Amino acid sequence: MHRSLLTTLIAIAAALGCAGQTRLDYAADADKAMAESRWADAETALLAALHSEPANPTNVMLVSNLGMAQFYQGKDEEALANLTDAVNISPRSVSIRENRAQVLTSLGRFEEADADYLTLLAADSTLYEPRFYHAMLALRTGQPETARTEIERLETMAPDRDETRIARATYCVSLGDYAAAIPLYTRIIENRPEAEYYGQRAFCRLMTQDLHGASEDIGEAITLDPTDPDLYLYRAVLRKLQYRPVDADEDARRAIAHGIDPKRAAPLLLNSK
Repeated sequence: MHRSLLTTLIAIAAALGCAGQTRLDYAADADKAMAESRWADAETALLAALHSEPANPTNVMLVSNLGMAQFYQGKDEEALANLTDAVNISPRSVSIRENRAQVLTSLGRFEEADADYLTLLAADSTLYEPRFYHAMLALRTGQPETARTEIERLETMAPDRDETRIARATYCVSLGDYAAAIPLYTRIIENRPEAEYYGQRAFCRLMTQDLHGASEDIGEAITLDPTDPDLYLYRAVLRKLQYRPVDADEDARRAIAHGIDPKRAAPLLLNSK
């Protein structure tokens, strides 16, 4: 157990005193808090559970969950330290190694994340999720042939899974084959009517000059998630293609206000230099 976690356990012991709860009670509290996305409460309960029975051999799963509770609070380095502890204790655990890979990916440490997925696939080539994320990382790091090979395997393993379609659609977009991606996103949206996928289909429709379809998708996506800056940028592009420069400028400024890089929006602004 690394020093920061040990120090925290000692501190929380003093704060809890004799609360009368058992390890199972704390673990149940943590499960409930995580199910409700109350990450700080989950962290506190998990630390209490670990302190209550520090020698329990099943604590490794609590440490893994602790890492994820910290990750969702933005405590990336603490999360990674705890998940690495958990991996060292239980190197064959699929869920623990997947959790660490997720954190490594968020930190931009793609090679290390991919190493975790490849370790899992070397132990069991039938695992779906590690292969999916391995394929997506290959796309993200500019390895199209690796991505293509892995996506073909996913299509053999589970052709009707949405994740398989997501991987294939992302691959098509990376090749500039937007027309091929559109029906894939349509199938995905049938099962997952989420802003992200409406936005992806809107982008593909913009690229294929289907302005009516893009307009409908952008409107639906903004209704579902009015905080996504990319959606306003897409709508700004749409307005510019519709010869509505003032409206394009307004949406470009909305995109900037919601966090888009101003350089991406600059070509859509009036009087931009």
